[in-house]
Amino acid sequence: MKVLVPVNPSDGMDLNQDGKVTVDERVRSALLIFTALLVLFGAVIIGGWGLIVGSLPPWRVIAVIPLLSASSTAALLIRRELYIERQEREAKTDLEFRREKERWEFAQAQGISTEAGATTISQAQVDSAALSILRRFYDGKPWSRDACVADGLMSAEQWNEANATLRKRRIRRGRQMKLEPPDFATAWAMYCDAKLKANKHKMGSASDDWREAG
Repeated sequence: MKVLVPVNPSDGMDLNQDGKVTVDERVRSALLIFTALLVLFGAVIIGGWGLIVGSLPPWRVIAVIPLLSASSTAALLIRRELYIERQEREAKTDLEFRREKERWEFAQAQGISTEAGATTISQAQVDSAALSILRRFYDGKPWSRDACVADGLMSAEQWNEANATLRKRRIRRGRQMKLEPPDFATAWAMYCDAKLKANKHKMGSASDDWREAG
């Protein structure tokens, strides 16, 4: 029976280079390490003793060689196991983050947003309004509240919320009628990066929508 475990190509346990580590490969790897350490410690201890004393060491000294080799091999194997467990935890965390990000991106792509509890504006509406403001600014079109409302892109309340978010993320400074980033791609990247790092909380138990924490 072959039991597969996570493998790092650089850890030397994948002896046949097939991207998988089986139990027999783990045993062979441990034996190879033990043998190499046995030779190393044997050469150092016996050779050093002979150089200093001028004779072979007694059996009690020689017995230390396999003990040191076994202890060092065990320590290395334990370290490898802890490394694999850490990799699994990190992979699980990354997977959960990607799934959360994908759920949010899917909701945005579908235009799904429900009203968020204590407020009349959902986070999806704020993001959509911010995106429209950015596009209009970098397209050279009027992006003031009156202009956006007049064109039917958003409500005045949505513009206010989006404008506040742009200021919080340092895309707009104060009341200046210009945005800081040099182009749309940079501005939207700043917005999305801040969004992914923002704390979020539910607004109402019956709603799947959320608003970013202030």
